[in-house]
Amino acid sequence: MDYRTAQGTLMLVEREALFDLAQQVAAQSGPRVITNLGVQFGASCVCLRQGCPDADLYGIDIDLAQLPQKVRDELGPHTFLIERDSMQYVPAMLDACERSTPARLNLVFVDGLHYKDFVRNDAQLSRLVILGGFMAFHDAYEWDHPEREQSEVYPPIQEWLAQYPGEWQELPKAGTTRIFQRVAGGG
Repeated sequence: MDYRTAQGTLMLVEREALFDLAQQVAAQSGPRVITNLGVQFGASCVCLRQGCPDADLYGIDIDLAQLPQKVRDELGPHTFLIERDSMQYVPAMLDACERSTPARLNLVFVDGLHYKDFVRNDAQLSRLVILGGFMAFHDAYEWDHPEREQSEVYPPIQEWLAQYPGEWQELPKAGTTRIFQRVAGGG
């Protein structure tokens, strides 16, 4: 299965960007952990897995029924698929990390429900991202007008960014995806 053609709604430029980000994660030292919020058909997971084959990959989605068995098989043994609403998963993950050794995430891809409250919630995983790690937000721009901000996704990203001044550097966008790298602070 080729990440460029796996079933899903990601543009080719977005697939290539996820693959490239995962390759950068593969070059980082220490354990590699990637979280994908919003799996649907699995194209994003395939991009991330093929870019960083040895990472622990967490795929979280409210309904994994759409994820084909062929994709599940492709993702391999270090993939953990969690059928849960991110509004439950993210706070539970943050709480667990506060009570024990904090998780260290290398990359978080946010493509869950495209409503302001969900994007705000999902962005909180950035607290666990290591220095040099990445946050990527899909559908920050409209599909049919990529120069136009998506009204439910773009504003909460701006709010998130304002909470962490100087900690995140924005990289060039890929299609509708905004990409950031942590340059200070870190989970």
